[in-house]
Amino acid sequence: MADNTLAQPEPLTETVWHISDPVFEADEFKPEHKIWPWCGHRNFAYDLVHWFKPIRIAELGVHWGTSFFAWAQAIKDGNLPTQLIGVDTFKGEEHAGFYGEEVYSTVTDIVERRFTKQHIVLHRSLFDEALDHVENESCDIIHIDGLHTYEAVKHDFETWLPKLREHGVMLFHDTAESSGYGSADFWKELLSEYPGFAFEHSWGLGVLFPKGDRALAAIKQQNLADKIQLYTFKALFEAKDIANKEKAELLIKRMDAINSQTEMIRQRNATIEQIRSDLAAARIMCEERYNIIQNQSEHIANLKTRADNLDTHLAEANKAIASHTERIQSIEKDTQSLTAAKQQLETQLNNERAKTATLHSETEQLKSTISEHERAITDARQQLTIATKDLAHREERLKELNKHFETITLDLEALKLRAQHIESTHNTHQQQIDALDDSLSRGFFRKSIKGKPPT
Repeated sequence: MADNTLAQPEPLTETVWHISDPVFEADEFKPEHKIWPWCGHRNFAYDLVHWFKPIRIAELGVHWGTSFFAWAQAIKDGNLPTQLIGVDTFKGEEHAGFYGEEVYSTVTDIVERRFTKQHIVLHRSLFDEALDHVENESCDIIHIDGLHTYEAVKHDFETWLPKLREHGVMLFHDTAESSGYGSADFWKELLSEYPGFAFEHSWGLGVLFPKGDRALAAIKQQNLADKIQLYTFKALFEAKDIANKEKAELLIKRMDAINSQTEMIRQRNATIEQIRSDLAAARIMCEERYNIIQNQSEHIANLKTRADNLDTHLAEANKAIASHTERIQSIEKDTQSLTAAKQQLETQLNNERAKTATLHSETEQLKSTISEHERAITDARQQLTIATKDLAHREERLKELNKHFETITLDLEALKLRAQHIESTHNTHQQQIDALDDSLSRGFFRKSIKGKPPT
């Protein structure tokens, strides 16, 4: 049996497609959504819901909910009555891996915290087991993202196709050849049989229209090629931006480490300078004492012994100075290496920032181009509306002229009938006149023969 009875309106495919910058609230509880494989398609999914305004969405394969909460966010922000169905065992499989209760509890917790007012239904079951809970031809969007083998995806498509409404949309994840999954091979077969298109980034997303391409035609009228390029570029930019931020954090940590080592080296250099200063003072003191010993002959023997001891200490001090000098040279080499690494990291960071700025600039240019196209489309639609109104007025005038023509035609037919009647009457009268003339002619002839003049 179905979950409930929903309205069955036609999908809205004549509205203008808007490019959004949504905030996905689920990321607050699961920040990994921003970097997991499906993240690059969230902006497209969000805008698709706002444009298509589906009555029901079914997702086969929820896992942590990267795509699931993209649908939910679009429904919430658009204040739509859409029902969102999620089907998953929440136990995992050989491609996604196997896991425990933490996944299901995380998904349900996010729903309870952020999407309590949305019509969300979770079926914790196999895909086939959920078929009886969804009516045939009741889903506007079906997203297949379960096991990615050829056989599994084909089975999911064939069993859930009856649930799709006419002119509905089916989405398939992991359709890019680089994914290495059988789902990519099956997608090629589908695309050779049904209309659709695909994104190649984020492991690939196939968008199929197996029960009529009215929605596809409507999207094409709104510059589909530009939108594919924009969503691809935007996803790559966001991924690069996240990577750059991670690199920047790593560089900051490395810089902190380098600065810490630099401070340690500075402190060691200060200690070495202090040792050098102390040794220099000791050397001066030893030389002064040695001179005093040389000038005092009466204590020569004792002083010589002390001088020998001082020489021994001085030799040891010289050895210590040499050892510290070697350590200083080693530290200086380490400092130079760290300084070079710091400069290299700074150069790399500057390069990444320049690339990010370039990507941002290109994104703004694409947005500007799309805005111009959208304005042109709006102007064209306004002109079309004016032309449609004028055409309706002309058609109304034509109807009036047709009615007038029909009236004239009827009048003409009446005139023809009157003319025919007059002609018939005229012919009758002419026949009578001819007969009378003939009669008169005969009477005159008879009177002429009798010798009587005609009267």
